[in-house]
Order: sequence, then C-alpha cells, then structure tokens
Amino acid sequence: MKQISNYNELISILNDTDGKVFLKISTETCGPCRAMAPTIAELEKAHQDVTFIECNAEECDEDILAKFNVRNVPVIIVLNDGKVQDQTVGLQTKDALEERLSK
Repeated sequence: MKQISNYNELISILNDTDGKVFLKISTETCGPCRAMAPTIAELEKAHQDVTFIECNAEECDEDILAKFNVRNVPVIIVLNDGKVQDQTVGLQTKDALEERLSK
C-alpha cells in the first residue's frame, strides 16, 4: 500500500488513476486500524484494479484531514474517478469493505 503524507500526493494519484482508489486514514497507535491491516492487505491482493493508499493521520497535512472531515480513525474512503463514492469510520469487516469496493 502506497503511503502518502500530503494533499498534492493524493491529487497526483487521483489524476493518474482511472477507476477506484481505496484510501485508509489511520494512526499507528489505533487498535482498530491495526486490526484491519491484514484484511486490507488481502483486499489489495484480490483487487488488482484498485489503487490502495494510506495516510497516517498524525503525520499527514491538515488538508487531507479537512478534505474528508476526519475526526476519528480509521477512516476508509473509496473514490471512483476522483470522486468520493463511499466513506466510513471505524472497524470494518472484510465483507463490509468488499461491499464498499463493489458499489
């Protein structure tokens, strides 16, 4: 999963990507974030057509957090052609994440 830390990196990825982008905003100390990591790794292997990126909320610039109104983590955002298709907060099951990707 590609790590990003600023809004310009995000915009560059969105501009260069046709299709879906899976953005995880998390922190290293977040238990639910760590718990979802293996599931997201499985999804990344299964969905080669989706670009997976991650942003550490403690290290990224405020523009990313403000853009998506992040107040708590983990936040999972699915973007399609640069537009938010789905956004959720909190621990998610593999089935729930699969459903979000299939919309």
